[in-house]
Amino acid sequence: MPRIITISREFSSGGRELGKRLADELGIPCYDRQIIDMVAEKQGLDKAYVANMSEKDIKVFYSSTIGRGFTSYNFGISQSLQIANAEHNLIKELASKGDCVI
Repeated sequence: MPRIITISREFSSGGRELGKRLADELGIPCYDRQIIDMVAEKQGLDKAYVANMSEKDIKVFYSSTIGRGFTSYNFGISQSLQIANAEHNLIKELASKGDCVI
């Protein structure tokens, strides 16, 4: 079973640096900004746009996805939720490949 280490971070918390150092120490990949870049490429969107939309709060959509999950709820959803769905799927894909820091 792969080790998936997730680090939550806030502005100026040092989480990005911590994640990189931890990944280097363990000899495993670290995915940070690359997730935004990969989602932007897969969705055909601008990286800055995806980064901005990724910061948006999608809690308002939770009630419409309960019982369905993000992947099965695609009709008429906002761009923000579509990006969150793409990020979710990409993270699952990366995690399935093996140990990593996200």
